Amino acid sequence: MEIKFQISLSLLEGTKTLQSFTLPEDGKSFGLVGLTEKDLGRRIKIAAGAVNTLVDLGGVDEAKVFFIVSDQAISYKKNTTGGEAQNITVDRISTTDKKYGFAAGTTSGLTSLYFSNAGADAANVDIYVAY
Repeated sequence: MEIKFQISLSLLEGTKTLQSFTLPEDGKSFGLVGLTEKDLGRRIKIAAGAVNTLVDLGGVDEAKVFFIVSDQAISYKKNTTGGEAQNITVDRISTTDKKYGFAAGTTSGLTSLYFSNAGADAANVDIYVAY
C-alpha cells in the first residue's frame, strides 16, 4: 500500500511567519518516520556539553523533510560535522507553557544529523523525517 500526502509547515513567531514550505510540489509520495518516544519507545537525549553527537535517521537512506523539537537550546549540522551549524533557540509560546525550540527544513539526501549542546542540561530531542 502506498500513502500519498502533502506536507505544509509554517513556523510562526506571533503572527510573523519565520519559515514556510509545502512538499511535494510534484505529487510524489513520502513515507514518514518518527524517531521519538511515541513511535519507537524512546526520546533522543543530547548530553550537556556534547559536541557533534551523531544521530542516524533510523534506516532512512535519504530524508527530504525534517522537523526537530528540543527543550534546550542546541545546534545541528546535516550529514557531516563540517559546515555551518544551525541553531535552535527555545522560548515559551505563553508564560504557562514549557520552553521549546523548533527547526524544520527541506533537503536532499539527508542521512544523519550531528547535534551540539553547549548548555548545562541534557536536551530532550524529537526528530521527524519524511523520505
